[in-house]
Amino acid sequence: KSLQDRHPNIFYFPNERSKGPSGARNTGLLKATGDFIAFLDSDDVWLEHHLAEGMEIFCKHPEIDVLFGNFSVYEYKNKRFLYNFFDRKKILHTLKSLQLTENVRLLNDNLFIALLKENFFHLGSAIVRRDVLENILFNEKITFSEDRDFAIRLYKQKGAVFACRLNPLFVMSRHEDNLYNTGTKNLNNEILKTHILLIKSYMEMYSIDSSEKKVMKRLLGKKHSELSCLVSQKRDVKRAFYYSYEGFKYSLTGYQFINLFKTFLNILLIRRGINYG
Repeated sequence: KSLQDRHPNIFYFPNERSKGPSGARNTGLLKATGDFIAFLDSDDVWLEHHLAEGMEIFCKHPEIDVLFGNFSVYEYKNKRFLYNFFDRKKILHTLKSLQLTENVRLLNDNLFIALLKENFFHLGSAIVRRDVLENILFNEKITFSEDRDFAIRLYKQKGAVFACRLNPLFVMSRHEDNLYNTGTKNLNNEILKTHILLIKSYMEMYSIDSSEKKVMKRLLGKKHSELSCLVSQKRDVKRAFYYSYEGFKYSLTGYQFINLFKTFLNILLIRRGINYG
């Protein structure tokens, strides 16, 4: 509000939708009137070149609908550099692309499958053409993976063209209040459940070919087996074996059998009074 008082081109809107990141972003999307939309969370900092260089890229390459990129992660308390986001990604660097400039790649691959396998899209680095956002809002029913889900829906429902910027565009701070920073088993459980829910919903929503279906089934098998291991550490034997069974309905892989062995081991150790995990 104080910024709005000093700068008439800044507008303040209370979030009257469901609370959480998705509700707040949808409030912004529904109020925005510009030709381009960019996102900035309260604990992140855009670098000075982010928007200006981004708009130059859009002007030179009108075929691009979504522009996203790299960012740096710092420890909040002592401002210590931790890593660059793209350094921890593998699939992103293997995608078919056209090199537009030294730091900009136009992605020409199946981003639906790529994003299901690896989340390399972060909203803090994204600038999106408004016209491709028509009838697209964030899923307010989920708390995790909303960035990835948003990118997938733009790609699948709108056929959006994505370009990637390799240089860091903003700084993310890691601190105690980060949603993903707790590392608890309950948190990991919820993340896996969200991934399973989303993949199943995509299978129902979209027309998918046989190769996409194969990848999605393997991912469902993998996610269920990982969830089984985590649940077994919480002494919930019934649900642990239920998730293993559900996973084997989608695929049969060595990874799943390894996790099934871990589930048995967890249960055995717990029954012997050993506090595992």
